[in-house]
Amino acid sequence: ASLQDRPSTANRCLAVISSIWNWAARRDEVETGSNPAAGIERYPERGRERYLSAAELGQLGDALHKAETEGLPWDLDETKPLSKHVPKDRTTKLDPHAIGALRLLILTGARLKEILTAKWDYVNWERGLLLLPDSKTGKKTIYLSSAAIAVLNALPQLKGNPYIIPGAGRRPKDGTR
Repeated sequence: ASLQDRPSTANRCLAVISSIWNWAARRDEVETGSNPAAGIERYPERGRERYLSAAELGQLGDALHKAETEGLPWDLDETKPLSKHVPKDRTTKLDPHAIGALRLLILTGARLKEILTAKWDYVNWERGLLLLPDSKTGKKTIYLSSAAIAVLNALPQLKGNPYIIPGAGRRPKDGTR
């Protein structure tokens, strides 16, 4: 009740309590059917939609461009003993696949896992489609704009790797492209 002004937080707390109690009941730590969260009415929640403004999209685009060309600056704790051995140029260029993943997320509206697990075989270049055989909602078709296709065309394909966005553990051992 003390969280009634934050209904989402209250509902999540109730779900955690219920989950922990059910876990303990499965292990005979507490009596089955005595869940204190059972029967408590959840607060109604309002769904929210948030879209980036044109200015925010512009800022994100500028940051992605800088990350792939100049590199992004990073801070260093000068008090650490090994900090004197760190290079003076404290910028890091992001991997083209990481930049490509972010751009595809923006341009397609796809879920993160859908982009990260997509394979080159799923791309229908002629029709401009990404045909996902399995996603959170089952089989799914994502329509690719000309900008999304340009992002895909710009991404390097790694030899022997079927993924559009190769992540940790998905690169060939010899590093060949």
